Amino acid sequence: MLNLFLRGLEMNAKNTPKKILIIKLRKLGDVLLTTPLVRQIRILYPHAQITFLSEPLGAQVFINSSKVDRIWKLNKKPTIIEYLTLCYKVYKEHFDLVIDLYDHNKTALITLVSRANTRMGYIKENKKSLSYNYPFHLPDSIRNKVYNTLHGLIMTKILGTNEEDLHIEYPVSQEDVDFSAQFSLAHLKNNTIVFCAQSERAGAQVPISLLVKIGNFLIKKGYFLYFVYGPGEKEMAGNVYNKINQPKHCLIEYDIPSIAQVRAIFERCIMYVGNDGGNKHLAVAAKIPTIGLFYGDAPSAWTPPKQDTHRYLQTKNNKTAFDDFVVMFERWDYGKKQFVND
Repeated sequence: MLNLFLRGLEMNAKNTPKKILIIKLRKLGDVLLTTPLVRQIRILYPHAQITFLSEPLGAQVFINSSKVDRIWKLNKKPTIIEYLTLCYKVYKEHFDLVIDLYDHNKTALITLVSRANTRMGYIKENKKSLSYNYPFHLPDSIRNKVYNTLHGLIMTKILGTNEEDLHIEYPVSQEDVDFSAQFSLAHLKNNTIVFCAQSERAGAQVPISLLVKIGNFLIKKGYFLYFVYGPGEKEMAGNVYNKINQPKHCLIEYDIPSIAQVRAIFERCIMYVGNDGGNKHLAVAAKIPTIGLFYGDAPSAWTPPKQDTHRYLQTKNNKTAFDDFVVMFERWDYGKKQFVND
C-alpha cells in the first residue's frame, strides 16, 4: 500500500494529462461496465481530450456521451494492415495517459507504441511488462468475485478514481426517447417485463426448459413479456417463445431497434429477467431492476454489488432453479422499489 501511495504522489507530481486513451476491445456489456471509470476520468481531467478505443458494437455506448471526445474503432478480427495502421495512428498522437482495460497482447502493444508517460494495464502474476509502467495484477479473487466495473477503478485508484461510483450509463437522444414512446404505445403494456431468452455464447445459455417455466410463471402472474433480441438472435428467442402457453401476452414480432432505442425502451418497462449479457447491463443503465440468469459464469463479477434492485440466479446444476427464481421474484416490493426480506 505504501508503494502504491508513493507512486500516486509521483503521478500527481507530473503534468496533468492533456490527451488520454482508454481501451476496451469488447462488446456492448463489457464497454457499458467501463462508463463509471470514463466518467470519473472526465471529472479528474475536465480539460483533457479523451479518446475511447473499442470494437464497433461497444463503441456505440459513447455516441451520445459528453465524457468522450473521440471514438476509435477496431474490428474484432482486424487485418494486419488495419491493426498496424491503428498502431501508427496511436504512435503519432502522443498520448499522455493510456488506460488499457482489455488485458490482451493486442492492446498491450498498442499501449506500448503510444509512448505515453503513464501507461496502465493488467499483467499476469509475477510477470513484467514493457507495455505498462503502472502494471496491475488482477488476482482471481477479484476477477471472479468482484464486480467487473471495480476492476478498472481499483487499477486506476492512484489517479483518484472512486470505487463507490458504480453507476453505468448509456445516454440517449431525444429522438431515441420519442421512438421509445411510439414503440411502447404500439407494442407494450404497463406491466411489461423485458425477457431475454438467449445468449450469444452457447456456454452461457440458460436451459430453454427453465426459461419457458419462468416465462409461463410471469405471464400467469399478470405480466407482459417483451422478448428482446439482436440481429440473428430471433430464432434462439423463438425456441422459448414457441413453448409459451399464452403467446398473446408476449411481444416477439417487431423491427429491431437501435441499441440506443432499446435502452430508451427499457426505461418504460418494469423489470429485466433473463440471460446475463449486454441487454442486462443495458437494463441496469436504464435504471430498472434486474434478475440476471447465469449458467456457469461468475454472477458476482457481473452484477452491481450492494444494491437492492439487482439480483442473480446461478442455474447450472441447480435442480431448484425455478423455485429459487419464484422466491427471488416474490421479494420485489413495488412500493419500496427494491428486493426485500433477504
